Amino acid sequence: ARDTGRWGEGGRRGDGMNGYVKFGIPEGEPVAVNVDCVKFVRGYRGGNDASAVNFEKGNYVVVRGSLASVMKVLEDA
Repeated sequence: ARDTGRWGEGGRRGDGMNGYVKFGIPEGEPVAVNVDCVKFVRGYRGGNDASAVNFEKGNYVVVRGSLASVMKVLEDA
């Protein structure tokens, strides 16, 4: 399991939180995302430094990282 703890990089939590990955966000504390609840991921505001992780009913969270890097972390989880 990988948990970098650095902004902009997600990683699986090594503390028994199966199915969750930790991501940095543009402002505030990192968030843990349940991979099973993600519906799709898209770039956020045309930049390469943030992506929107979308859930049901239009809810989303903006995380640090390009679309490719966020998708890779979710895929590896």
